[in-house]
Amino acid sequence: PYRGEALPVDLPGGPIAFSTSAALLALLGNCPILPVAIHRKNDGRYRMVARRPVRIDRSIPRKDAIEKATRETAAELIPEFIGHPEHWFHFVPLTTGFQ
Repeated sequence: PYRGEALPVDLPGGPIAFSTSAALLALLGNCPILPVAIHRKNDGRYRMVARRPVRIDRSIPRKDAIEKATRETAAELIPEFIGHPEHWFHFVPLTTGFQ
């Protein structure tokens, strides 16, 4: 989900705006973020890849915790972005937050 808030994160092709909504929901729900990618295979079936859960660091200020979790989530998904860029749907306008 995109609430209008995004954070620039560094990916191999350059920085991109990444929604902070998953981190906010995880903070409010007291649960981890589960980065997941689903890829369509050549035979029409799908393969789901679950990455390492990202936990919210509650020992730091809320804004910092959301930013940290957002960056960690993006980092977990980098292998999926690289391996299957055509399967990535970006929920945030690509230019959000950039001049």
